[in-house]
Amino acid sequence: MSSGPRPPRELGASAFKLLVAGQITSKLAHAVFLITLTLYLKQLTDSASVIGAAQVLSYLPALALGPLAGVLVDRFDRKRLLVGSDLARGLAIMAAASLVQNGGTPVVLLFVLTSVVSVSQVVFLPTVQAILPDIVAEANLRSANAIRGAGVQLSNLAGNALGGMLFSVLGGPLLLLCTGATFVVSAAQEQLMRIPRRPRGRSAGGIAGQTRSALRYLRVRRGTALAVVTHGVVGLSFPPLLLALPFVVLDDLGLSETFFGIYLAVVLAGGIAGYLWYARARPTQASSPGGEYRILRRGFFILALGIITAGARTTAPALFPAFAAAGLGAGMVNLSLITTLQRRTPAVRRGRVFGVYETVAAAASALGFGVFGPVVELMRNHLSLLVLGVGVGLAIYGVIVLRLPVARSFFSGGSAAGFNHTHHA
Repeated sequence: MSSGPRPPRELGASAFKLLVAGQITSKLAHAVFLITLTLYLKQLTDSASVIGAAQVLSYLPALALGPLAGVLVDRFDRKRLLVGSDLARGLAIMAAASLVQNGGTPVVLLFVLTSVVSVSQVVFLPTVQAILPDIVAEANLRSANAIRGAGVQLSNLAGNALGGMLFSVLGGPLLLLCTGATFVVSAAQEQLMRIPRRPRGRSAGGIAGQTRSALRYLRVRRGTALAVVTHGVVGLSFPPLLLALPFVVLDDLGLSETFFGIYLAVVLAGGIAGYLWYARARPTQASSPGGEYRILRRGFFILALGIITAGARTTAPALFPAFAAAGLGAGMVNLSLITTLQRRTPAVRRGRVFGVYETVAAAASALGFGVFGPVVELMRNHLSLLVLGVGVGLAIYGVIVLRLPVARSFFSGGSAAGFNHTHHA
């Protein structure tokens, strides 16, 4: 007796598990790669400006290709985009590691490699966010985002905690080789997914026309634009912290590279705690009026408070609770933004909206690394003031912008019309 094709609900459950597994593996590799990049460049150059320049270069492809990536997500097979992006960066990292081992110039190769990884990442992120509402019922979307986020952050935590130790033991080139192989494993996991059919984006106007339509959509939907800008503000706040942290840990506090990864892991642990709390909310609470808005505002102020605390007391013990609070707040903000956009954006536009969403974040991060690299150099003896200023800036944004009526109405609203149509096979 033939079992026949599996129903959409079963397909969605299986695909969700594989999506989470693949993203956990991918995030582990990405976290280790970022730790390796930062520590390897510091080892080679001992320059915050060089580290910042590498980060800016890594975001340039995202700035150029982010809206285009969103169009591709709406027009092409999303599973193939996921698999291809992980496979491409895995093979690129392995190739770069081999070149370094054979006498290549490490700094130049790291600069090129960060650009390649960025191109793959800019396709990967909006694809994941666009796929999730295709395989999860709307009532479970909030919990699904939280479960996925907690798993990814746990993997990120492990990558940051292990990255410094592995760098000390293996060195940069060998650790890069292992990281590339991990990306290939992630691609293999994602290849096993089966995703229900979904509505396709319109082809009228071509890729350029569809990109322009996404930008017009943001102008019309002021709440969507506010969510995108808020994501960019949070993205702008982290480069000065990431640039300052290795110098605070290694030079000011006199600790080893291992503690650099541990402090980043504490941030992620706070985020995981927020994600797990978010996942336990009942479906009726998830859609309650004002629910996402309250989470967004609380998360923003917890994030600001954690950073302000870190700037006020940059001693080794004081940084642990400060970073945990910052991670908790960032996780709450991230989940409320993503879940609301997934609910309020029609399925055929979702890829383009999230493509712009990630592009704005990349632009903010590139600007942050470009500007704050030299600033960290100038303020090497006063880095606590820099961190404190970032926290105060976030608090001011939360007080002024997130109290606007458009923020309250957008984050307190329901789903986009036709949302449930995405769940038909």
